[in-house]
Amino acid sequence: MSYTIFLKGRFDGLPSGNRLHRAGDTLYGRGITNTPLKDMYLTIVREIYPRFAENRILLEVKEPSKWTVPATDYERDAWYKENMYNLEVIVPMQQAPHLYSEMLQELNRSSGYYGKMEHKNTACMVLSAPAKPGDLHTKGGKTEVQINNEKQFRFKNIPIKTLIAWLNNNSVISIPVIDETGIDFPVDMDFPEGFSDIEQISRRLKRYGLVLQKAERDMEVFVIRERE
Repeated sequence: MSYTIFLKGRFDGLPSGNRLHRAGDTLYGRGITNTPLKDMYLTIVREIYPRFAENRILLEVKEPSKWTVPATDYERDAWYKENMYNLEVIVPMQQAPHLYSEMLQELNRSSGYYGKMEHKNTACMVLSAPAKPGDLHTKGGKTEVQINNEKQFRFKNIPIKTLIAWLNNNSVISIPVIDETGIDFPVDMDFPEGFSDIEQISRRLKRYGLVLQKAERDMEVFVIRERE
């Protein structure tokens, strides 16, 4: 059995969230309800490209306001009524491995927009180690990320890619962060002031001999445009 539905607008009485269709361990369908279109694209793209960061979505659209939730309650309620979407796709069992590709195709067919991965020269933040890195080598122990008071972060015995992932999923950094440190050993790092301010992050990184600065690099991003 195959089934697809795509609807624009908020449906009162339906929650914002997901409904999964399974047969044993096989996922053959998914519904996403009362969700902004950008979040819907992001959910699907992350299933196709694991560890994909939201800051690699590039909007090339005529009305960006349709993609950004307003700050005030009054504006937000009106925005939700016009800019929430509902998608459900069920595929035959033999097509289950391609479920998320089918969901992406349906979004591209029905939403009025088209999203795809492209290589583009893109603004980004580059983490580099221009000199010998400071006291970064791990002292060993269990690999973990400790969070105290929802603010203070301590990374123990982690690969540098773990730090990059945290920076890429940080709301204060709106563009992709890429690793050019050349560090190939596990590290220990402390961020007592957390990740709430880009200047504090940069100062802390400098203590370890690392530099975070804006640049441009050719990279793979997910570009969304209006359908022609």
